Amino acid sequence: MKNAVYVHQEYDIEEIKRMLKHAVLAFDTNALLGLYSYSPKILQDIKGLLTKDTIKNRLFVPYHTAEEFYKNKDKVIQRAQSIYSSKLGGLTSTINALQQDINKTHFLSDWVITAKTALQKAVEAMREAYKAQEVDFDKISETIEEIFYDDCVGRELENSEFYENEFEKRLKYDIPPGITDSQKKQNKSGDFIIWSELLAKAKADKTDIIFVTNEKKFDWWDKSGKGRPNKQLLVEFNKKTDRRCYFFNMDSFIRLLAREHGYKLEYDVDIPFENNEYDTVLPEEQVIEDKTVAEEKISNEQAG
Repeated sequence: MKNAVYVHQEYDIEEIKRMLKHAVLAFDTNALLGLYSYSPKILQDIKGLLTKDTIKNRLFVPYHTAEEFYKNKDKVIQRAQSIYSSKLGGLTSTINALQQDINKTHFLSDWVITAKTALQKAVEAMREAYKAQEVDFDKISETIEEIFYDDCVGRELENSEFYENEFEKRLKYDIPPGITDSQKKQNKSGDFIIWSELLAKAKADKTDIIFVTNEKKFDWWDKSGKGRPNKQLLVEFNKKTDRRCYFFNMDSFIRLLAREHGYKLEYDVDIPFENNEYDTVLPEEQVIEDKTVAEEKISNEQAG
């Protein structure tokens, strides 16, 4: 009986562990683009995990995720390159200021000579350290494409006009996801399209899904601020697919997935499963038996 009405129960630790081992692992656009912020060493670490035999065949990239990834990756790379350049510029400014302060000293002493020598060595050491940190973004792109191979990318949804109309209906009654993007000039229905792809994948493959997103908007997450998925989406997912879903940000997902598969990460830190961030509660009074209130309104409107 508990499994039949699971939406009334807590998302317990064992359920999350089971999903990490068996569910389809789907990714949002921002999660893939966020990989450009990892160092090449850490990215190789992630590649080693996600290409394991027990994981590789469960990866799923919605078509819209892949499409938006390629539309935006050059901008993300340019921004990352500018950050590296600004760091070097800031370092150079600091060094120049120190040198000017030393040169203003009006007397020659062993301290000044020692300080100049030490500064010159420090400058060279910092420049070499920075040079070693320079990133080959083309190589990062190759690594991302090696992890998320062509066969794990979904197919574009047919009848795009139908989904655009559905999105507009959901906006009218504040049904997530996509509410906070409604004023965007481009891709305002992107979150809803990805959500629709997840629902289609779960129904077609009869599978649970873990969705990895770096999104922080309440479209995906509960407004409590405790890192819990939006309950309305969890209920909709179960009602429409008879399966279960859960959300993680990329960093937490990688660490927890590695733990469950016995994979040692170079950058691993301890994240206890007892942490409330992964303990989603769906109180009975917050779960609607058949449909969300908003969906009921749509049905009534269509019937009228």
